[in-house]
This record gives sequence, C-alpha cells and structure tokens, in this order.
Amino acid sequence: MTSSLTFKSLAAPLVGLAVICFASSALAAPLSASPQAAEEWVAPKRKARLKNPLEATAANLAAGKALFLANCMVCHGTEGKGDGPAGAALTPKAANFAASSVQKQSDGAIFWKLSEGRSPMPGFKAALNETQRWQLVLHLRGFGGPAKTKLDLALMEYDQLKGAIILGDQKQVMAKSSHLLKSLQGISVPKSVAANKKLKADWDKRTEGIQKGVTSFTQKKQSATGTLRQLDLLSDGLSQWIAEYHLAPTIDLRLLRCSMALDGEGGSWLQLGKGMQNPYLPKMSGKCVKTLGAWGPSVPKP
Repeated sequence: MTSSLTFKSLAAPLVGLAVICFASSALAAPLSASPQAAEEWVAPKRKARLKNPLEATAANLAAGKALFLANCMVCHGTEGKGDGPAGAALTPKAANFAASSVQKQSDGAIFWKLSEGRSPMPGFKAALNETQRWQLVLHLRGFGGPAKTKLDLALMEYDQLKGAIILGDQKQVMAKSSHLLKSLQGISVPKSVAANKKLKADWDKRTEGIQKGVTSFTQKKQSATGTLRQLDLLSDGLSQWIAEYHLAPTIDLRLLRCSMALDGEGGSWLQLGKGMQNPYLPKMSGKCVKTLGAWGPSVPKP
C-alpha cells in the first residue's frame, strides 16, 4: 500500500515505482505473516476487539474505494489480488486481500495494523484520519465476500436517503433520492420474469410505481410528516417487490415497523445490517418496533 504522496509517482518508471511501493506492499503480507520477521504480527487483544463504527453505506464504500485506489491499487491491483502494476516487481509479492489469512482477522486487528504499520510498511495513522481508515477496512472486507449487486447498491442508496430524512436535510433528501432512482433504473428484470409476459407486465407496473415514489422526494418541499409518509410507502413497496420477485440482496436487510409512528398509524422502514435506526421516533429505539420481514445471508433459508 502506498501513501497518497507516492501515488503521484505513477509517472515514474515502473521499477522505480515498485521500490517506492514496497514499504507499503506489506500491508496485507504482515496481516497474514511477515516474511521479514520471525514472529507473527498479532494485534493487541484490546485493539482486535474494536468494532467498525461505520455502516457499509454507499457513501462509506465509495470513500473506501477511492482511498484504496489512491493508496493501494498500484501494488495490490483494483481487485486487491496483489496483481497491481508495481506489485509484480516486489519480493515478497503484494498480498491478496481476498485470502482467508486476511479476511479471518477482525476489523479491529486490520484497523490497528493499518494505523500502526510495521517495517517495511508505514503506519497510516498520520496520513489518514480514523474515519478514512475504517472506510478502508470496509473496502478491504469487500474483497472477501460476494460482489455487491445492483440491488445491494440501490438499498444502500435508500439507506442514504433515509439518513437524510432523519437529519431533516431537504437538499440531501432530493440529492439522495435522485441517486436511488438511478440505482433502481439499473436493476435488470430477472430472467424468469422476462420470459413470462404477464409477470413482465406486473414487474414493469410495480417497478414504475416504486420509481414514481422515489421521484416524489425530488419534487417541491413538503412537511416532515409528509416526507415520512412517503418513506413508509416506499419502504413497503420495496419490500413487497423484493419478496414477490425473490430478489436476493447479499447484505442483511429487515423490514421493520413502528406502531406508534405517524400519530399511531404506524410507519415502516428497511434496516440494513444489525443496527436500529428508527426514522419516525428515534428516541423510542426498539420499543415500538416489530420485524415484518428479513432477507440476506444471515437469514435462515426455508
């Protein structure tokens, strides 16, 4: 892994770049084992127990990817397999971030090693702030699991929209809804649906309805209650769409409903991951919440 400063050396000859990169190429090598030292590089237990405070949102993943491309790609390659243009000249070879020896380590351990470094790898504590280092950990985790699908990316954009609604930031609500609309438009019709005219017509009608629901967020400013009602309708529509057409997100997803929301009418939302973020009554936490549906890799298959 290189620092952002040495990334500017791409204009230099490749061999020279490999020498510059070597001090950082050990990021993943020591994460598994250090060829330069007899003892294994193990993070302190207290540090290894640290949890990543960041959710794998579209914004955090995009930031982590940008950091990786600026600091690591030249040696480790765009897919993190250790096949970057400067990595070929390294001894030992730049590590494969998808390897189990890296992925089996805790987020805290990887974060600590990124921060502290060990010769010949420099620490990134000074070059990157804590948030950036955790974003980089999120990106490195992506090399060890299934690639994010277009549905996953759309759900992450939905999560960003929900966050803007919670903050009451109308400008961001409009911006995030535009991003979500674009992501939804990129989702292809499942082959099993496309082969059946009736199913295809139903898909088109339901998809159009969901997209219109998203578009409503981009229109004229409305009351906070009106925006929350739209979120309720959108969340129900997306969950029914996922369930009816057996769409398969590779991230954990739950449909939650707070019975006390919207003056007792109830309000639903989609929750990514294991956390709890009630957009209707944030202070109520899980007291009024029921789980109506769940999807993702952690959900037991029937």
